[in-house]
Amino acid sequence: MQGLADLHEPETATLHLDGGFPAFDPKRLRGFERLSVPLCNFINTTRSIKGFIQFFVRTWTAFWIGLVAKSRWKIHGEDHIRAVSGDHGVVLVANHRSFFDMYVASAMLYGRSTFMDRLYFPVRSKFFYSSPIGLLVNLSISGCAMWPPVFRDDRKDMNGASLHQSAWALNKPGAVLGYHPEGTRGKGPDPYEFLAPKRGIGKLLRCCHPETRVLPFFTIGMGSDFIKEVFVMSWQGHRGDPQRMIRMWFGEGLRVGDIVAGRTDQEIADYLMGVVGDLSQDDVAEYGAWTVK
Repeated sequence: MQGLADLHEPETATLHLDGGFPAFDPKRLRGFERLSVPLCNFINTTRSIKGFIQFFVRTWTAFWIGLVAKSRWKIHGEDHIRAVSGDHGVVLVANHRSFFDMYVASAMLYGRSTFMDRLYFPVRSKFFYSSPIGLLVNLSISGCAMWPPVFRDDRKDMNGASLHQSAWALNKPGAVLGYHPEGTRGKGPDPYEFLAPKRGIGKLLRCCHPETRVLPFFTIGMGSDFIKEVFVMSWQGHRGDPQRMIRMWFGEGLRVGDIVAGRTDQEIADYLMGVVGDLSQDDVAEYGAWTVK
């Protein structure tokens, strides 16, 4: 496996993977992973299959999410969305409050952007790759777009391959990768208070083409209770109550080459969460601070 520094040539703006697709060592996969990991790799690296599944996601998944969530959507910054080009891939960067943050955001973006061709969302390997139910959820909900797997057990050293797989996917026009720099959901009472960002986003962007775009956004208003969100809140709509709205604030698309210049990996992560934080303050200015009920 190549080192991260070998993947990126800033002067030539080129991402290269001389060894081809950076797969995991199959000997280190365990149990059900021996089936799920190769299967999801195959789906996400075979252009025709990925394209077909993406068509299904675009026509069905985005449709039903829009059907149940549009009564609560409040989208800000649509001009920033329309201005982003996907010629060298797009990284969505946001705060993390709900299991459905990126899922709902991507469904909303289909009708408001031109860069949503192939979606990827790095996800923890436990459950989604370690059990048949996890694989079924991944297949049925996202068409295996919850990929590549990220390991949080004693095999964290394998995440170098996960990082390279993400960069490999982004090195193609129309690729969109969703990333939460916080790494896990913020569960505190204040949705404007973020967890400390991890430097993984910096490592990833340093591997990307300098013309790759980062689209930051702040989201608020969703919980992780699927039944409540779909069958109660969305059925009733927001009823004029800001705290029943799903609010998304999109910032200006940022060029990766400008983001990484002169910054360490951690400084990149801190900078991007700072941008998301600025968007959160726009939300406060517009609707007032969120209050716990």
